[in-house]
Amino acid sequence: MIVREEEDWLSHQQFRDRKSVIKNKYDKKNRLVTSEYKGWDNNKEIAQIRIEEFEYLKNRFIYKYKQSLKREGGKDKRPLQYELTYTFY
Repeated sequence: MIVREEEDWLSHQQFRDRKSVIKNKYDKKNRLVTSEYKGWDNNKEIAQIRIEEFEYLKNRFIYKYKQSLKREGGKDKRPLQYELTYTFY
């Protein structure tokens, strides 16, 4: 699978006390392959990093959610990870 790389992080949300950016990668058919998200809290520390992956196969679609880091109130929370597979005929 050939993936074309986006050069810059896209500004996703901009609030007075919170900032987040998102970076998407696409395959040669212009389908979303990966989405990376970074969010900062009001202390300018990274509060959340997550990665989503999408796989397009014949008669199957696989979605993977990987949350690398989540911090609330200065405390680390247990990361969520799951995979969802759609199979159709």
